[in-house]
Amino acid sequence: MYVMCFSESVTGSLFTHTKRLYELFKTQHINDRMTEDQCDSEILTRNILDKNKECKEKNTFILSDSETVKFICNRPDSDRCRSESQDSDRCRSESQFEIIDCELMSKTEKTPPCRYNGKHQFKKRIEVSCKGGYPVHYYRAF
Repeated sequence: MYVMCFSESVTGSLFTHTKRLYELFKTQHINDRMTEDQCDSEILTRNILDKNKECKEKNTFILSDSETVKFICNRPDSDRCRSESQDSDRCRSESQFEIIDCELMSKTEKTPPCRYNGKHQFKKRIEVSCKGGYPVHYYRAF
């Protein structure tokens, strides 16, 4: 009985951790109505910074709803996914997305407010890291 309670607790906390990573992914990378001129305001409003709390050099927004992006991770047997570690897969989308790449105007700019150039791209497939059926890290568009 004690072991079962412990394993349920561990499973629950791993799920909670994965959900937090997914919420962070959505904040940093999903926006269904953005334009390339909104990089500065979106990054500021969403408080998107690098690990050192400085201006992030580049951030990509996927112009889609979260369920469509999440679908990429709900096909674990797909040949579009490969195992990254024991608990995550790196998956490529079958469908194409519009994305906006926001690049920092000046590499010497370190503290917010940060200024970005936005570039709208069309018909891009994307690659994400998935945990427990949720996208948790954006890798690239191709």
